[in-house]
Amino acid sequence: EGEPILGCPTGTAAYRRTFVEGKVTAAASSLPALSRLQPWSAWRLLRTCICARLGYLARVLEPTDTDAAFTRFDHLVDDAVAGIATAPRPAEQFLLRWLRSLPLELNGLGLPRFCGLAGDTACLLSRDRTYDFLETYMPELIVSVPRLWTPITLGAHEDELFLIPARRAVAAASRSRPPPSPSAFDDDEMEVDDEGFLQQPLSSSPVVDCPAAGTDEDIDDGVSLPSTSSDHSSRPSLLLASGIGHIASAAWDMSLTPESRRLGRTIGRLDPYGPDMLKPHARPMRRVFCTRMAVELVHYLDATGRSAQARWMRASCFKGSGRWLRGPGGPHYYGRLAFRSGDEYRAALRMRLLLSPASSDVGDVCAPLLCTCGLRVDPADSPFHCLDCQDSQWHHIQRHNLVRDLLCQFLRKRLPRDRIELEP
Repeated sequence: EGEPILGCPTGTAAYRRTFVEGKVTAAASSLPALSRLQPWSAWRLLRTCICARLGYLARVLEPTDTDAAFTRFDHLVDDAVAGIATAPRPAEQFLLRWLRSLPLELNGLGLPRFCGLAGDTACLLSRDRTYDFLETYMPELIVSVPRLWTPITLGAHEDELFLIPARRAVAAASRSRPPPSPSAFDDDEMEVDDEGFLQQPLSSSPVVDCPAAGTDEDIDDGVSLPSTSSDHSSRPSLLLASGIGHIASAAWDMSLTPESRRLGRTIGRLDPYGPDMLKPHARPMRRVFCTRMAVELVHYLDATGRSAQARWMRASCFKGSGRWLRGPGGPHYYGRLAFRSGDEYRAALRMRLLLSPASSDVGDVCAPLLCTCGLRVDPADSPFHCLDCQDSQWHHIQRHNLVRDLLCQFLRKRLPRDRIELEP
């Protein structure tokens, strides 16, 4: 029924789906072994090895061939991350699934969902390369493109999994309480770095009152953001990654000149802002949509009464965020900054996932926590135990010394003629 050529299954649709299922099963067979490793080793293997193995299939196959198998794989990865972070409760897993698919710069874990933005973008990029080849060497085959390739709406899967349920929860919460006071997230504070992360302004109202994500006010890159409504018809769907929504019949009319045939391709380019604006492209659209997902998550947390987690989430959105996930021995955190045990790393991982640093079998922030010193501490009764605990003094000393050394280095560069001395 088919044969793999250079790793790409070529044959009937049933053969391609069976091939992908086999690859997913092989990739997922390593997931149970992660529980026997240190959590930082498990995360690195999951991100750079296990998940990365399916990236090639996402590029060379259509979503109709991979969605079913990739959905199963995404659920298995969700379970693996929950096991690493010790987050078995369903209430925790909603945030976990949302955050793990975000980039590291947006307080995520950098583990893409292949049945979603990652897989759809990979497919669109591969279509671009294929179309360029056909346009150059075999333009007569372009007639098959509209029949074999269907337009892809970026972000449709993420809408169904996260944004629509979050908006429903926010709407339900807004009906059960008085109108909210002005949000603590001021528009002036949204720009967190020079790379454009989280630069979209947050509205002072709950997420249900925010402008639709497809409106022009949310665009900084000249691309359309996917709408978060259940109706996807108003959002741009791409046939190619370069912003092509459809291809005119002139593209495969061999009686026309090559320039006219290329015009048949570009005539379907999505260009809602005029010729001087940046044309939509799959990569910037994916980046903007990931940013919108982070902003919507902040809104969701704030509107549902978890403003502390919302601030925590937004404060962790910056370039370089999450470098510590590499664990001991990485290029950024080593020596006195390294984790001393897997429990410390797991607690930090849970905090990155906006969960209590304690595991679920110990209790959340409203119940006694198991401190590293061995005591069960109720934050309501002993709110400063983490500062007074003798087991944490090593970290306090190292943090003090690090800040002191950085200040001395700064002063020595700026005041070379002055004498700078270190004190304990």
